[in-house]
Amino acid sequence: MRWVADVPPGVYVDDEYMRTSYGVVWREKDEPLAVGKLELRPSGVRLDGLDGSRDIPYRLLAGVRVGRLAGERIDGRPSVVLERHAGGPIMIATVAKPSLMGEIVEKLAALQVGDDLARRA
Repeated sequence: MRWVADVPPGVYVDDEYMRTSYGVVWREKDEPLAVGKLELRPSGVRLDGLDGSRDIPYRLLAGVRVGRLAGERIDGRPSVVLERHAGGPIMIATVAKPSLMGEIVEKLAALQVGDDLARRA
């Protein structure tokens, strides 16, 4: 048996090959729902919507969690809550599969921790 890497040689975790994106809706403060795509990038989260794009560096996030309270839900479903150091939280829900929320929270937490460690080095 031979081991084969699934990433081309010379490509690291922070390269474009490692990006992951999801179809989502999100809400910030009392604004109407936005529809678009969430991209997990090496340096932060990117929300791409019809009204433009928004980049949120991991260093600006205080935490990531699943929001189950009434004010955190989107269309009655739990959401991914991005808690920021400054400004209100951003609630995000997947469009196609609600089961992807756990995956998004896990990946965001791992990327956020990785970003913290890189800044401390």
